[in-house]
Amino acid sequence: MNNKLALILFSGTADKLMAAANIAAGAAAAGLEVHIFLTFGGLLAFRKDDWKSNDRVSADLGPQAAQVQAALHQSGVPSWLQVLKDASEIGSVKISACLMSLEMLNLKLEDLEPIVTDVATVSNFLGAMAGGTPLFI
Repeated sequence: MNNKLALILFSGTADKLMAAANIAAGAAAAGLEVHIFLTFGGLLAFRKDDWKSNDRVSADLGPQAAQVQAALHQSGVPSWLQVLKDASEIGSVKISACLMSLEMLNLKLEDLEPIVTDVATVSNFLGAMAGGTPLFI
């Protein structure tokens, strides 16, 4: 079994961000090296303070979208960002912004939450995660 988990976070909806955060926390707790690569919607979700007002859920949820959205507000669970911060304290979690997405969206690393520690190209990310298990969310 390899010891790496690669999350490519493409979506910026609260339900998918929470799923990614929970998977990262579980992997970190299991001793896996976790690397999250933020692109497009996933990258936009990490703009400073945007997590506070992001309660959008995925259209993939269909008729259950309203129920999931309400549960995210009423459940009392920590935010996806807090879960990622906690995961970083448990184990090895690295979060990188996609260079191409940053440039396309006219953003800089400084525009993002401090948990995003660097900028990477796709080839840098894939090279660092060689042999890891990739998940696309």
